[in-house]
Amino acid sequence: MLRIHFTRDDVARTRIAPVPDPLWELVMGLHLLRPQPGDLLFRDWRRTAAAAIRRPRWATG
Repeated sequence: MLRIHFTRDDVARTRIAPVPDPLWELVMGLHLLRPQPGDLLFRDWRRTAAAAIRRPRWATG
């Protein structure tokens, strides 16, 4: 396991992007679609998203 330790100075220099980056949102969303062992947090979202991807655009509901 890789552990990264941050000092107070590291945290003080941390910046948050003013707006989300659409490409990174897509990459991270695709990453979350892959099942991961022990991951219960995104299980329901993953099922809903996978079903929405499989459903044709012209289908309703």
